[in-house]
Amino acid sequence: REVLFPRIDRFKPDLILISAGFDAHRRDALNHGLIGIDESDYWWLTRVLCQLANSHSQGRLVSALEGGYNTVGGYVSPFARSVLSHVRALASMAGAPGFLYDENGMKKEQQREEKALKE
Repeated sequence: REVLFPRIDRFKPDLILISAGFDAHRRDALNHGLIGIDESDYWWLTRVLCQLANSHSQGRLVSALEGGYNTVGGYVSPFARSVLSHVRALASMAGAPGFLYDENGMKKEQQREEKALKE
């Protein structure tokens, strides 16, 4: 949030490519418990990338499924739920008028999160 997104914003890409790997999910054994991402994190990340695409590349964004290996549980597996969160964010936000990246908004969001974590 503090490094990557502002750099993408300054770069102003013509197209954003996402290699959508879901093996960083906290319940995917492949990450060995090193990363604690869940479905809501994938949704949030996709949302911000859509904002950046809408701001700089007329909503042009390509997402390719890359990984995610915990499919135990079928359509309620961590993999399936992560993909669903990602696709929902793409469907609702990519190309949406007025849904643009705002660095100040990101800073305010971070401050709210930090405050909530302290409480």
